[in-house]
Amino acid sequence: MKRFKTLAVLPVMAVLCVACGKSDVAPLPAASDPDVKAPAVAATPVPFAVFELPDLADAATARCSIDKVNTQKSRGQVVNVDAASEVRFVGWVSDAAKQVPAQFTIVLSGPATYGVAATAGGKRPDVARVMKAKTLENSGFNVLATLGAVTAGEYAVSIIEDTAGKVAQCVTTTRVVVSAGAPG
Repeated sequence: MKRFKTLAVLPVMAVLCVACGKSDVAPLPAASDPDVKAPAVAATPVPFAVFELPDLADAATARCSIDKVNTQKSRGQVVNVDAASEVRFVGWVSDAAKQVPAQFTIVLSGPATYGVAATAGGKRPDVARVMKAKTLENSGFNVLATLGAVTAGEYAVSIIEDTAGKVAQCVTTTRVVVSAGAPG
């Protein structure tokens, strides 16, 4: 009887974990898996800039994952980056309706808040399979950015989407520590 009670609780716990909105804690395949193709990255890096967070009180919960920062696996990790260097974010994104947003913002929140606009389009059949949504086959992103304007410090990484005035947020478990760049 005790085993039955334990088994009965497991589905409830699974639903709660899925509903929490922290998508990158889910056991999804990483961008380094053989069937994952990161989208081509722009030749010119995009700079992070000061970002004003929208009102998130009524924001929908988006789903996403930051699989890598530069070449380091980043889910649940703290990744050190140099403000004088370029930084690459690789992952996937979905809105609350399991659609790929036309555009989204990767947000760094810490001593100040910074954002960089991004788009998806990379092949992620693993995400489509796990999320049971064929619409997410092109949910991958590969964003190259610069941190020159970013103040040194530790930042939480999230994704904000704003589609036709409907804001959605995906909070990740990835954190970055930006160190002051080397003098030029």
